[in-house]
Amino acid sequence: MSEISRARAFLEGGGAMGQRMRAHDWLATPLGPPEGWPQSLKSVLSACLNSPLLGAVFWGPDMLFFYNDAYIPILGKKHPDAFGKPFEEVWSEIWEYILPLVQSVDNGKAIYLEDLPFSTTRNGRDEIFYATFSYSPIRDEFNRVAGLFCAVVETTSRKHSDDALKASELSLLDTLESMSDAFLSLNKDWLITRVNKRYEVILQHTRSETMGQEFLSAKLYQNSIQRESYLEAMDKRVEMRFDDFIQPLDLWIDVRIFPKQDGGLAIFFSDITERKVSELQAVHAKIKFEQSVDVSPAILWITEEDGKCTYLSKQWYEFTGQTESEALGYGWLDATHPDDKERAGKAFTDANARREYFYVEYRLKTKNGDYRWAIDAGNPRYDESGNYIGYAGTVFDINERRNAESELEKAKDEAEYSREQAERANALKSAFLANMSHEIRTPLGAILGFTNLLKDKSLDSFERDQYLETIVRNGNALSRIIDDILDLAKVEAGRLDIEEVSFILYKVVSEAVELFKDKTKEKGIYLHLNIEESVPTIISSDPTRLRQILINLIGNAVKFTDQGGVSVNVRAMPIDFNKVKVSIDVKDTGIGLTQAQQEKLFTPFTQADNSTTRKFGGTGLGLALSQRLSQALSGEISITEYTLGEGCTFTFHFIAKLGTAKSDATLHASAPKSTKTLSLEGKRVLIVDDSPDNQFLAARILGKSGAKVETASDGDEGVKAALSSEFDVILMDIQMPKLDGYQAKEALDTLGYQRPIVALTAHAMADERQRTKAAGFAAHLTKPIDGVELLETLASLLNR
Repeated sequence: MSEISRARAFLEGGGAMGQRMRAHDWLATPLGPPEGWPQSLKSVLSACLNSPLLGAVFWGPDMLFFYNDAYIPILGKKHPDAFGKPFEEVWSEIWEYILPLVQSVDNGKAIYLEDLPFSTTRNGRDEIFYATFSYSPIRDEFNRVAGLFCAVVETTSRKHSDDALKASELSLLDTLESMSDAFLSLNKDWLITRVNKRYEVILQHTRSETMGQEFLSAKLYQNSIQRESYLEAMDKRVEMRFDDFIQPLDLWIDVRIFPKQDGGLAIFFSDITERKVSELQAVHAKIKFEQSVDVSPAILWITEEDGKCTYLSKQWYEFTGQTESEALGYGWLDATHPDDKERAGKAFTDANARREYFYVEYRLKTKNGDYRWAIDAGNPRYDESGNYIGYAGTVFDINERRNAESELEKAKDEAEYSREQAERANALKSAFLANMSHEIRTPLGAILGFTNLLKDKSLDSFERDQYLETIVRNGNALSRIIDDILDLAKVEAGRLDIEEVSFILYKVVSEAVELFKDKTKEKGIYLHLNIEESVPTIISSDPTRLRQILINLIGNAVKFTDQGGVSVNVRAMPIDFNKVKVSIDVKDTGIGLTQAQQEKLFTPFTQADNSTTRKFGGTGLGLALSQRLSQALSGEISITEYTLGEGCTFTFHFIAKLGTAKSDATLHASAPKSTKTLSLEGKRVLIVDDSPDNQFLAARILGKSGAKVETASDGDEGVKAALSSEFDVILMDIQMPKLDGYQAKEALDTLGYQRPIVALTAHAMADERQRTKAAGFAAHLTKPIDGVELLETLASLLNR
């Protein structure tokens, strides 16, 4: 070893932080090369880095910060940037609190801080743990305080459970050297990083011979009969306890293994050679042995060199119901589950052939005939001369543990399924929102664009009429999109109102077909309607929802058909004397569907695929909403035929009552009305709305009907205006500054105002209508303002 290597030997081991110390460029730091560091710094750094406990060192005027692997969880995201930085920079957020403590240690006083909470991440989960900190002065060769040593012990378990554990953890470092058991520390690379004095005595190897060796390759352990147990403890990070035989020393040891946070293992040995010899001798003293094992909850067994079982404790017979003659030899295998028998037998015979520790889990038949999970584990036995004489082992009932593991796995699977479903739903909604933005902006862009064109004073009447028609058409399209969204929300909430009135069926169907005549002519495709003789003239159902479904189905067929055409066929079949099942087939020769596409076609926010949205547009709500509406009409929509590239047939059927022609008004309720037929001549109306545009629109409609109109721009102004003049009716916006519509209505009610007040709101959901009704509004109107509905509502109120 070179002089420099020997000078840096104190940096050996130490896990990841030891490696970082060795790799760091110290020439660029105030400390300079490690070989020139003070011996006190070298010693404390070596002890800190190789300690399995949490530890840190602060050195020099700037209190440069060094720490071991176990300390890393305390730093959290500060690691690895904290390495070598000044103490004040690393812990700036608590420096004001820490500074007096540092000054106390600088004056030679040790500081002890107990149960400080920290946030960290373990096994992928955030958690709070508690730790105890000890700050001690580090003196240099001149007995001056040159730094601090911080020893940290996690006290979470003690704090949560047992004070005795705290005392054990806090004193662990001090007791390692004085304990009666041998102690050995391994890092994650299997290198021996620490041993105590007792280890040197029991294992007859000095520290210098042991430190830095690869554990399983070391001469003492390379032929260990428990090699697989050490590997299992490291790989699975589990505590283990077993007996091992050190052949070069003819030594039996009781081994206890505990995983360390740095990825290594802490191993404790005790010399049990005398006890082991006594135990092996006791095997042949069967009576004495049975007396000692009868009180054990475990089943004990012994085999001879040939593998045949020669002893089973009474617990086996009580558990399985076997007799001694049935169980001994290889008969014990008959009590194992048929599916586990071969595996359990092979595990034992393979271990017996190699003289290895063995462990197997299998199902064991009870005397009641049911099966319970058990652990069977055993070690080879040797006589006083070291000759192999068979196995001894135990069987434990672990049925409850296996059931709990099974339930946990099931719960994990269910949670994963729920997560996947939620992610899929979120993805669908995100795609829907992106598409909805496009669908809303398309008509909105046309409305805004043609509105700006109307400002051109050079337009002739033909151009102006064209622009206005475009604005109205796109406004209606935008309104339909919003209505679809609201209708679907109502359906999902179970609040969709379905009316039942008598109407002429062929008229509603033909009107829906007629809407697409111009579009089919433009595309050069046919649109045929056939109504079979079995269809009744008048039925009783909801014509509005029926029309809504037909428009969607026919509209989709026209949209996705570029050659051939669309056929609509209406048929009916009587159910009883008063009911009929109406079926409407919409058949097209368009792009068709695949099996996968048709399976998700009625899911909200989806279309056949994303390319459909890009090419043809649409919200992805139409079919989902139509299906919900059809169900509300006691029917359904199904895809009866589909072929990719050849077209589809959608069939909509619903149950309706046979209608009567008693009321012409009902049969013609869908006929459009004109604002010219409604008069409010001489009526005084107060419009309260914070939108100048809505004020102007409502005033214009009402003014043309002969009403005298005044306006107010917020609820406060509205209350004052209502009290200062006589009005026949007030049109009150709901969402306004100062006082909203509800507050203004309440203020007028308090003052005894008697005139009718009509709510006007952009909130179109059913619960808003119920709220205005509960507040005492005479009527409820929604935006955008419908002139006919506005005049009809006010005329109805004023003509009572």
